[in-house]
Amino acid sequence: MSDQQLKVFASELTQDPVKGNNQRREIQEEEWLQGWGRLHGVTAQQLNQLFYLLTNHAAPSNICPFPYPDTLPIEDNMLHMNGQAISVTDTPTLFATYGNNLPDMTSDNLTGFIWVVRKH
Repeated sequence: MSDQQLKVFASELTQDPVKGNNQRREIQEEEWLQGWGRLHGVTAQQLNQLFYLLTNHAAPSNICPFPYPDTLPIEDNMLHMNGQAISVTDTPTLFATYGNNLPDMTSDNLTGFIWVVRKH
């Protein structure tokens, strides 16, 4: 992502079409010029926002598991990575990658999260 693309991305409130979460806040033009543009004087809050933008978007691929809050119900278009059986007719992309069963990632859960994968 180029510097200009990141500036435009960070200055607009956007909603992730896959996970449905919003950016916390847009980075203002003056903040960009005073900190981001020169990589000088970046505050911890601004750095946190950058990490949030880069890590809380869609998973890097269709078959990549991602953490999902364990307090929310699992949506119909997701599967819990708990070793469950999958079929080639219901999830051909996942079946091609994982075979008959999804990996059991329950022991690798982050506190307050479970691992899910998009149903393909």
